[in-house]
This record gives sequence, C-alpha cells and structure tokens, in this order.
Amino acid sequence: MTAVFSEIIEEQTGYFGEGWQYPIFAIVLVGLLLLWRRRDAAIAALYTVIMMVVIYCPVTAKFLMSFMEGGVYWRMFWLLPIIPVLALGMVEFLPLVVRAAVDLFKADDKKKKPISVIAVVLVLAIYAGLLAGGGRFVYQDGNVTWAHNPEKLPEEVIDIIDAVNADYEAAPVGEKRVAAVGTIVPFIRQYDATVLLAYGRSTIQKEDKSGKKAELYEQLTNAENPDYDRIAKLLKKTDTTYLIIADNMHVRASEMNVRGFETVYGNGAYTLLKRD
Repeated sequence: MTAVFSEIIEEQTGYFGEGWQYPIFAIVLVGLLLLWRRRDAAIAALYTVIMMVVIYCPVTAKFLMSFMEGGVYWRMFWLLPIIPVLALGMVEFLPLVVRAAVDLFKADDKKKKPISVIAVVLVLAIYAGLLAGGGRFVYQDGNVTWAHNPEKLPEEVIDIIDAVNADYEAAPVGEKRVAAVGTIVPFIRQYDATVLLAYGRSTIQKEDKSGKKAELYEQLTNAENPDYDRIAKLLKKTDTTYLIIADNMHVRASEMNVRGFETVYGNGAYTLLKRD
C-alpha cells in the first residue's frame, strides 16, 4: 500500500505542478469545513472530502488503477472541484474579512464603507496574486507551441494532401485513395476526410493484424528492407491510387518509379507517387 500511496502523491505532483493552487485549495477546504453550518459550504466540503478519500485511499486507488493504463491516475484529480471551492471560499470569507477590518479600526458608520472597500480590494489582490504567481505563465518557458495553420497539423502533411487533391482534380482516375506511412495517417483523416485511406487506425494499432492492409502498413512503415514488388501488388489489390512515403524512411521513390509509380510531388519531408 505504501507504493500505491507514493504513486498517488507522484501523480498529484505531476498534475498540480509547482503552483500554489492546491495548497490554497486545501486551506480553503478546511475553512469551509469550519463553516459547516452554511448549507452551500457544507455541500461543497462534503463532496470534496468524499472524493479526496476515494482518490487518496490506497485501497480504492489500487482498485481504480486496475482499470487504468499506467500513468493516468492523475485524471482522478479532475473530480476535485478546485475552482468552485476557491471561488466559494472567497465568497464565504470576504464578509468575515470586512467585519474583522471594521472591528480592528473600530470604525463608525461613516468610516465603515471605505474600510470595507479597502479590505475587500486588498484581500482580492493578495488572493489573486497567490493563485496567479504560484506557477509559471502559460505562454512562457516553452509551454505553448504556436500553430502554423488553423488545423494545428504539420505543414508538410497539409502540403502533400493538397498535392493529392490538386492532382486528382486535374485527372480524376479511380478513387482518391492514399497509402501513407502510419505516422501521418491520423493527420490525413483530420485534415481532409474526402481522402480515402488504404488502412486506418485499427491497422495502425494492430487490432487488424492480418490481411492486405496490415501487410501494406508493415511494408511502408516498419520494414527495414521493403519488398517493392509486394508493395506494388498490395497497392493494386487495395485499389490505392496514391502512395505517400517519408523521405527519411526506408521506402525509396526511385524503386517505386521503376514499378509503374510516377513521382507527382515532394516537399523534402514526404514524396507523393501515383500508380499508373
């Protein structure tokens, strides 16, 4: 059980990082428990405490982990209402702060309002500063990679699929079916669903381990010594018009050229070939 608990803490650290949000959340939760007589505070605190017991208890954690693949237990922290609890805590505590500030300065009716406003602004500023300053700014330190296109896909993939569409529109023969290295197949489907694929996710994830599609995928993606004659036959049998190969992998365009495939386009990362 010690190992399970250590894994829970490791997942917690990986999820919340170095920010102060979680410690502040824990402090606010204790405050809500002290305000148990208030219905809204009681509901929020009760749900949160129950979920924390479920998440941190090694027995329940081990049971839940048995249904998960490794390294995803951190998703259980999604069930904690971090933001609602932080917001509710501020709503609950501000009146207490105002009353304390008024009593501290023994203010009369004329001075109560200015002191209350100053206290609220000061507390909000400190609270927001702790929450915002406890981590790293999301747009710094390499946290964000700016997309080069609205689809957020590699430019080379978009470029090569545009070449497929342009060639097919110029000479629409057969179906617009493409066989490509497995690394870009999901991108092709995401970018343009009108492009048919020689194989899909089930083949790439090896759910479909036999048949022409699986063999074609292995030859194009994983084979160190591709059987070019076999590739050509498989492309014909699967009624595939276009072939996209990665220039840094084992399949060579020159070998496919002598087997009846014409080089249509290349962008330095991928080469597009068309079956005669």
